[in-house]
Amino acid sequence: MRMAQIAPRVGIDCSDARLDIHIHPLDIAFSVSNDPDGWSELDRRLVLAQAEIVALEASGGCEREVSRFLLDRGYSLRLVDPFRVRQFAKAAGRFAKNDRIDAAIIALFVASLPTRPVVRHKHLEGLAELVTARAQGILLLALRA
Repeated sequence: MRMAQIAPRVGIDCSDARLDIHIHPLDIAFSVSNDPDGWSELDRRLVLAQAEIVALEASGGCEREVSRFLLDRGYSLRLVDPFRVRQFAKAAGRFAKNDRIDAAIIALFVASLPTRPVVRHKHLEGLAELVTARAQGILLLALRA
């Protein structure tokens, strides 16, 4: 009897400058820059690993552009709650914390627990950007008053 293979799950810890990536269960870890060149390298390596599900923490917004890139490339994207991931890490006895460890925990989290894929609503993206720009404009006007 053959064992079913586990499809690779990818965890990405984002910062403005860099993406730390971990592919579970292959135990592959690497970093790329958080820019179009880095995203292309990320895509190339995910294709080689035959990864389909990619998870990122929904944090300060540095994940937005790479998320769009991954969705455009056809990956099943998961935006996970940082608090839930941290609680999962504690429950697993992983108390150390740095970017590489966080990427590994995110990958393990998405491999262990059911998560929902991101559904992209392209028609709402422009509206969301307008709402954000309006809010920023109102804040600037309030600061000048």
